[in-house]
This record gives sequence, structure tokens and C-alpha cells, in this order.
Amino acid sequence: MNKKNFRKKALITRNNMSKKECNEKSNKINANIIEIICKKNLKNVMLYVPFKNEVNIITLWDWLIGKETKIFIPKIDKKNNMYPVEVINREIDLVKSEYGVMEPKNTLFKLDDLSKLDLIIVPGVSYDLNGNRMGLGGGFYDRFLVKLERKVILVAPAYENQIYSEIPVDKFDQKMNFIVSEKNIYNI
Repeated sequence: MNKKNFRKKALITRNNMSKKECNEKSNKINANIIEIICKKNLKNVMLYVPFKNEVNIITLWDWLIGKETKIFIPKIDKKNNMYPVEVINREIDLVKSEYGVMEPKNTLFKLDDLSKLDLIIVPGVSYDLNGNRMGLGGGFYDRFLVKLERKVILVAPAYENQIYSEIPVDKFDQKMNFIVSEKNIYNI
């Protein structure tokens, strides 16, 4: 199956999940991610704002704030480049983008030194046990992740039904260090 059709099939599966099911599984995924990172001294973490039935990582966000970790959220510029922006208060600092996704306001601090990021939580549509990730098809994360100069921990939160033995990949696709579901922590 080609990548476009695979993505479409995976999105249908995810979008057919009820909000209750997504929330229950998201809570377990958050707990599993916290288990991985609880002993790490993370100063700067890039998260995402959940959209539709993506894994809801707000519990993780709140936990990191309690650890006095700086939170960065991706923003897309006019040239379709993604960059991290510090968000201190998600109720005030986020606005709806032209894509319908919540993103940081233009007035917030942009992190230019990507080497300061310790961990990135990377959303996606599907994953495989080799660490491959398939996003929505825009390539924003793949173009961003290739710019990282040092090893940043890449964690993909996923419902177990998003994880396959193998997914179609391209040479530009970036691999994850961990894929974390409600049932398992896959250390790649």
C-alpha cells in the first residue's frame, strides 16, 4: 500500500475512536511517558497541542510545568518552516492557526538555539517498531528534526492501534527513540 493510502486508512482508524476511548488511552500514554522521563533533568521540552483525536498530552504538559521545565510549542511560518516557541500559559499564549491547530502567538520567544532542546514529543498518524513515523503529510516535523545538531530524545505518543509492524517510509522521514502507547514503551 502506498503512503497516501496508508495514511488515509490510519487516520480513519484514529478518527473512529470515541473521545472517551482517546482520553482513557491518553492518560495511560502520559503515565508511560512520565515513567521514561521522570528521572531525567529536562530543562527544555517541545510538545504539541493535541488536534482532533491525537494523543492528548496535556497531563504531561502539566507534569513538566510542575518540574519547572520550559515548554516549547511548534509554530509554522509563512515559508512552511517549523520552529519552537516558548509557551508559559497555554490559556493566554495560544491562538488558532490557519490550519485550525492551536499555536503560539507571534509575540512569544522563539528558540533559535535548537541544541537547547532536551526532548521532543512528536505527534503522528502511524508508527512501526523500527521507530518510523508517518505524520499528516506536510513534512513539517521531518524538516525540523533534521536540523537538530545534537541528540535530542524523540518520543512518539501513540495509541496501540496506530503501531504497525511496518509502515511506508521515505528517505526524509526521521526515526523516533521511543514510541509510547497505552500498553507498551517501545525503546528503539
